[in-house]
Amino acid sequence: MVRFSRKNVYLRDNHRCQYCGVQYSDHELTLDHVVPRVDGGKTTWTNVVTACGACNRRKGGRTRSRPACRCAPARPGPSGPR
Repeated sequence: MVRFSRKNVYLRDNHRCQYCGVQYSDHELTLDHVVPRVDGGKTTWTNVVTACGACNRRKGGRTRSRPACRCAPARPGPSGPR
C-alpha cells in the first residue's frame, strides 16, 4: 500500500490542480480537503486533492456541492506501490 503523504498526493494528481486543471511545481501547490475538516472531512486518499493556492482560497470551507465551487471529482487513492 502506498503511504499517504503530500508528495504522493501530488504524484497521484500529476502536480495538477484538481479545480482549474493547471500543472504546478510542488511549492505552488497545496492539499485541499474536498469535505472540509470542520464538517467532519478526514485526511484520506478519497477526501484530499491537489489544489493551487488561488483555487484553495476560492473554495474556502465550501464543499463541492455548494454553488461557489466548480470542483473536479475527488481522485481515488492509489491501488498499490509505485
